Order: sequence, then structure tokens, then C-alpha cells
Amino acid sequence: MNRRGFTLMELLAAISVASIALVVLASAVRSQGTSAVFQMGSADMQQNVRGALDLFRREVRMAGYGMGAVEPDILPIVEVPAPGAGELYRVNLYGNFGFLKARVNGGVAAGATVIPLVRYSAAECLGGSPARTFTLNERVGLESAFLGTVEVRTIAAYDAVNCTVTVTPAVTTAFEAGSPVNEIQQITYRLDENNVLWREGVVMADQIDTMQIAYLLKDGTSVADPSTGRARGSVRSAPRSESRSIIGETEHDGYMWRRICRGRRRRRGSGCGRRRR
Repeated sequence: MNRRGFTLMELLAAISVASIALVVLASAVRSQGTSAVFQMGSADMQQNVRGALDLFRREVRMAGYGMGAVEPDILPIVEVPAPGAGELYRVNLYGNFGFLKARVNGGVAAGATVIPLVRYSAAECLGGSPARTFTLNERVGLESAFLGTVEVRTIAAYDAVNCTVTVTPAVTTAFEAGSPVNEIQQITYRLDENNVLWREGVVMADQIDTMQIAYLLKDGTSVADPSTGRARGSVRSAPRSESRSIIGETEHDGYMWRRICRGRRRRRGSGCGRRRR
């Protein structure tokens, strides 16, 4: 540098040094941004998987609620049908998940299709806010504690004004006044070939590499479909960034104990504790 300013070589050298520094800084900022986006996406995915499995666990434990007298050959509490097109796994859960129950009013004769219900109040049939209703095409279980019989029928109509529910086909036995009436909902979970877990047509979690469900009968026999008898279930699923397994035992009234394990993929079995109900 002289009194007149910088020389051309000095300017070129300074520009080169500044350019290199800017390139290094830009690369570092870009790398940090990419890493942050990846970590946020991974955290969201893990949260979605944990939430989906927690919901699945609760509903598996609820399967069979309100179906204490329903034998598996009439309607199983857990059913594993053959996967459909584009599916890897499908499981159907049955139970009174909505806690919707009533009692027969005045009795029901054999061959009837209309079931009168005891009113919650003079103005309401089932009560609740908003008012609860029986769902069309769902199932309903009618249990006679006096006769020791139970029948499962499909809901064809619900009349909130007259407080009646219409079923199909007609009942074959008579039910006395006060017989419990429980709605039985069906909840379907399925894992498709794109590693997406669905619940009733709604996406619950994605990027699930594996989902393993095994069932043990009371005599210890392992079966693929527990609908043939009472069983306890073992559920394992592995998202791509974290594995989370849920193991539980259920009979007709839900799970009795569970064990939750957390750990990285390929390192299952660590950090497990057993908790009894």
C-alpha cells in the first residue's frame, strides 16, 4: 500500500480471502440449518409415534369393555383379518370405547327389532352434553343377567324422541326389564406398505419400519389371531429413529399388566420395567 491506495494485487488478495471466509461461513450456517430441520422432523416423528402407540395401547386395553358376557365365537374382542391390498398388517378392536350404555325398559319379546330404553331423564334419552346417540351400523350387545344369555346385533336406527334403538336381525330370545344394552364399536388399525400407521382412515404415524404383534393363549400357545379364544398380546413397533415396544396381557376385561421399553433400533431390551395393574 502506498499513499495513493491499494494496489491491484492487494485488492485481489483481500477479495479472495473474504470470499473463502464467506463460503466457509455460509456452509456452516447451511449445515446447522439442515441439522436443525432434521432434528425437529425427527422429534416430531418420534412424538407422533409415541402418541399413536399410547392411544393404541389404551384402546387395546379397553377392548372387550362392555362385552363381559360375549363369547369369542360370537364376537372377538381382538380380530386379525388378512391384510388388504397395499397393507402389511390390520387389527380390529371391539368394545364399548364410547362408554355408551343403557338398559331395557319394560322388557323385549323374542322376535323384536325395536329395543325400548330407560330414559336418562324426562327430557333426555341417553344424557350427556352434547347428547349421546347410538351409532348406525355399529353393534349393540344385549345381556340378560336372569337368563344368562347375550346377543349381538347391528344398529339399524336410533330414535332419541321415543328412546328406542332398532336392531337387525331380530333378537331370538326375550330380555327382561333392566337388561344392559352396550354399544360395541369397532376400531381398525392398519399398517400400509408405505410404513404409515392408520386408525379409522386417519394417519397416526409414519416411517415405521416394523410392527410386530403376537398373541398368547392362556395355555401359552402363540397364535396369529386371538379371535379363537382369550389371549394376551405383545405389541412391538420400530420407527426409523427410535424403537418403542409395548407388551401387555389382556383377557375379556382388558390388559392386566404392561411393560414399556425404550431404546434405539437394534438395541431392544434395555431400560425395561414391569408394572402390574
